[in-house]
Formats: sequence, structure tokens, C-alpha cells
Amino acid sequence: MYLVTDYSDKFRFVYNERSFGMFLKKTKDLVQIGRNDLIKIHKFIFED
Repeated sequence: MYLVTDYSDKFRFVYNERSFGMFLKKTKDLVQIGRNDLIKIHKFIFED
């Protein structure tokens, strides 16, 4: 199952249990970030 929501007139968020994506409406491109990469980004940003 995917959860999709419009974020702005330029793009929408796409999410499922394995990845997060941003759909660019103008170019109709989907940029996806995998779950493991999201975890790495979170750890990098919130590193103690």
C-alpha cells in the first residue's frame, strides 16, 4: 500500500513501508529514497 499526499503545487510525497519518494509534477519524475538510506540520513542528522 502507498500513501500519497500533495505537498505543494510542485510535488507530492509518496510513502510505503520500504521507501519515501517525492514526485515532481512538472517533469513527472519520482525520486525515491530507500528505508535503509532514510535511517542513515536520520542517524547522521541527529547524531549525538
